[in-house]
Amino acid sequence: MAETTAGSSRKLPVLSTSFPQLSPTRSLRTQLFILVIGTILPLSIMSMLNVVRDYQASERAATERVLQITRSGIATVDRELFYLRAGLEVLAISPALQDGSMEDFRAEAERFRERYPGNTAVSISDREGLQLFNTRVAPGQPPVRRNTLDVVAKVFDTGKPVVSDMYIGPISGLAVFTVDVPVFRDGKVIYNLGFSTPRARFVDYLEQLALPEGWVATILDTKGQHVARRPAVAADSITRASDTLIAALATGDEVITETVSLEGKPLLTAFNRSPDSGWTFALGMPADSIRKPALRYLAVTGGVSIILLIIGMTFASRLGAQLIRADSNRELLINELNHRVKNTLSSVLSIVSRTLRSVGSVEGARGAIENRIMALAHVHNVLTNENWDYANIRDIAGTIMSPHADATSSRLRLEGPSLRLEPRRAIPLALVISELATNAVKYGALSVPGGGVRIKWSVDAGHLLLEWSESGGPPPVEPSRTGYGTQFIQGAVTRELGGKVEMMFQPTGLICMIDIPLGAAAF
Repeated sequence: MAETTAGSSRKLPVLSTSFPQLSPTRSLRTQLFILVIGTILPLSIMSMLNVVRDYQASERAATERVLQITRSGIATVDRELFYLRAGLEVLAISPALQDGSMEDFRAEAERFRERYPGNTAVSISDREGLQLFNTRVAPGQPPVRRNTLDVVAKVFDTGKPVVSDMYIGPISGLAVFTVDVPVFRDGKVIYNLGFSTPRARFVDYLEQLALPEGWVATILDTKGQHVARRPAVAADSITRASDTLIAALATGDEVITETVSLEGKPLLTAFNRSPDSGWTFALGMPADSIRKPALRYLAVTGGVSIILLIIGMTFASRLGAQLIRADSNRELLINELNHRVKNTLSSVLSIVSRTLRSVGSVEGARGAIENRIMALAHVHNVLTNENWDYANIRDIAGTIMSPHADATSSRLRLEGPSLRLEPRRAIPLALVISELATNAVKYGALSVPGGGVRIKWSVDAGHLLLEWSESGGPPPVEPSRTGYGTQFIQGAVTRELGGKVEMMFQPTGLICMIDIPLGAAAF
């Protein structure tokens, strides 16, 4: 057994484990960054989802509109063919035709043809397709055989009218179609009465639709050949629809699908096929006509979100450094930071969201957002001077109006008692005054040298009654529809302040009456 002594004993080394600790500054900044991202990101996602939903609703409305046009279009085509058949059936019972007197029949045929201007022709064919009569052929000339012998045979076999597909006329050399009806004698078909019509008749109908630029309208025969098209095709040749549309025609009689035009442009196409003639009316709208605006709004929303994120993170970083240096008030400052960042970002995002829902262009959105954020900044300065306890309405109005008209000049009159408002009422009211001032500078009293604005307020039964009145400017014109500025004012007063607003377009100038309940928070 080994002997141990005190002198030979050794202590085992103690293992010391230390873990790196985040510095207070880094930890606080990380928390603030998460706070900013957590505040902005959900609102940005909601705004983008709203854009997507609006795009889907617009797409459904557009497709329904296109489908309705195709239904109306094919009904018009069927009606035109019906009138042609009905007229020919009346012509088919001509006494001259029954007697076989082609020369006597020529005068009646010419009168019928004159009802349809253009390169038209009336013909009489026998069962073999030999034309016994044609208004284009002078008497005594050798007869010409019909190109569409299948149509002639069908008329003789069924005894019913037939509408042909497009073909090149043997005499005119143009792309035409014919409407053929049987001529009866003693209950038997003795002749085929045909009327050839150039496609120009239906091209004129497509032009009358006055479709937007880039849209494609097409009337197709049973083989998918162009009877008429906009943009137009050559009159002396027969062309077919694009391969994608031909493939879609096989899927049903009324379909909405994506195709590619003959010019190579993607289209959202709807078509409707007639159960009577078998012809099809197709209408295609550029696929980008709906997608581009949606992508533009998504880009604006995303860009604004990124800007706000950068601003928020920069703001959070600076405040974090200040909070670390003021360690004695750390908890108090953190609570204050959370409160102000949320309020500020909520106000800014509310401005952006309402503006993007109502404005018509990216440039308009940018200008409106900048003006409203500057107004928000002005009222923040007023509140900061009072430690965010309250803001005097006179200070609010004077600060907001200072870029446009100084409170000491004759162009601006502020009338009313001293009234202090808490931040949740002061901020929306400042944005409303800023919106009215912007409108006055652009279109109202402040757009001309001699114009002026009076802002008058009073308190009655716990309500703030504020009157904005303009004078000396151009006479206001009441708009035919509510603009995004008016919508912004109405939304701020009704939703955020729980009040009422009334716009009056008087000959002397715009008057805006605002009624806001105050409660016990104003003094």
